[in-house]
Amino acid sequence: MNMSYTKNNSIIKTLLFAVVLFVSIPGISSAGEEEKSEEKATTGVYTNLNMGAASIGDYDTGLAYSFVAGYQFSKTMGLETELSYFQNKISTNTLTTTPLMLNIITTFNEDKSFAPFIGVGIGRVSMKATGTTSNSDSGFNFQLGARYETMSIRYQGISVSDASDSIHLFQIGFRRNWF
Repeated sequence: MNMSYTKNNSIIKTLLFAVVLFVSIPGISSAGEEEKSEEKATTGVYTNLNMGAASIGDYDTGLAYSFVAGYQFSKTMGLETELSYFQNKISTNTLTTTPLMLNIITTFNEDKSFAPFIGVGIGRVSMKATGTTSNSDSGFNFQLGARYETMSIRYQGISVSDASDSIHLFQIGFRRNWF
């Protein structure tokens, strides 16, 4: 059996289990909470679990995973740390990429169920191709997306200073406001 397929299959199962656990346990997902008032919490700690597709240059599109932990300072402004992981293939070579970013997020329409957002960030991006040593360099990202209740969808572009191709992520995710 192909070891790469087995490894990717295991990662997918683990991530799907985490997402199901995250949204199904009472008290973890805010989807089941009763509204105490029409006004929603506008500040506090939140986390996101995201999964989607990553594309870079001539490599095949690969699965992307990310975990975000942040703090919403006001209805419109938040600061978050994001750790992502994805692999892309071309022929027999695999490119493993791990960005760690610090993002500033501006949210519009925070008082409503549907809330679009934009963001920018900086950080380090580690890239390792099959048979080479790991290369870590600075990166810049921007993102566009929207949340509906606890679900989010987003596009993120990452530019790495030492790479000729930009990274493009399309992800869906689940958000949890903690306090």
